[in-house]
Amino acid sequence: MKKIVLIALTLAFVFSFTVTTSCKKKKDDPAPNPTAAQTYVVVTDSTWSYLWIDGTATKLTTDTANFQSIAMSGNTAYVAGSVKKSGVYQASVWKNGAITSFTNGITHSYAYDVCVAGGKEYVVGATQPTGTINNAATIWIDGVKAHYHDGSTYSRANAVFVDGSNVYVAGTIGNQAYVWVNGNGTALPQGAYTTDIFVANGKVYVTGYSGSPKKAMLWVDNVPTELGNGEARSVFVSGNDVYVAGYETVSGSNTARYWKNGVETVLATGSTYPTALSIYVKDGDVYVSGREGQDAKYWKNGTGTSIRVDQGAGRGQAILVK
Repeated sequence: MKKIVLIALTLAFVFSFTVTTSCKKKKDDPAPNPTAAQTYVVVTDSTWSYLWIDGTATKLTTDTANFQSIAMSGNTAYVAGSVKKSGVYQASVWKNGAITSFTNGITHSYAYDVCVAGGKEYVVGATQPTGTINNAATIWIDGVKAHYHDGSTYSRANAVFVDGSNVYVAGTIGNQAYVWVNGNGTALPQGAYTTDIFVANGKVYVTGYSGSPKKAMLWVDNVPTELGNGEARSVFVSGNDVYVAGYETVSGSNTARYWKNGVETVLATGSTYPTALSIYVKDGDVYVSGREGQDAKYWKNGTGTSIRVDQGAGRGQAILVK
């Protein structure tokens, strides 16, 4: 009970600094000149990570790293992930060529998503609380850490979205999908794992998947919908349209796809194991990043472009269009 009280008090302190604003991670802000749109893709594998912008790739660090997410504020890109130093993974954010890590340097910490709102950086992931052996779902707001769980069982925070004065986080405790609003958690029905979160039109959209056999899931205000077999990995809302990217693996073959309002579009299928991991919509164009064969890849309105950096065999973990 003491741990739960401490978590609640810590979260209340952290969220007391939240200001009224909107997340700069996924909002479709129309450009003055739509033809000037730039495509940002986080390309990563288990050991290295790059930020690819319209054909130019920048290696984020020479250390072993696994970056997962990107957000924008003005012309500044924020990329969240984990960097391994001296055998310890450190939750980190890359910004303008510099990396800031949130770590004690002793136990592992991991960052899975970042959102920028009101001049503040919101990063979510997992850390190991003192005295526990499990990772616990964690948020850092401008580097100030708070846990969503006490570490009595494994948990992690996978995605974050800020809307108005509210901070929404999707994560997992054990084998149960969860959503937290300003630190208050709710279990999602039929959910084993969450992957992304988006808030629009007064509704909360969460993607993920159920248990075995996997079913791609979309929750709208905690109400579940099965989209199909496999995993739903990313969600984006543009106007009244809801887009979800995901993939399915069956008998040694993958199908990468996205859904618009529940209607499926297949991007690629076959033994090259195509995957769709992230989705973004801008000016009516649909962008999806993932992997096909040995290359990271992104699709614009169904047409694919391969991205090969470093040794190849990477994946387009996250995509953003500005």
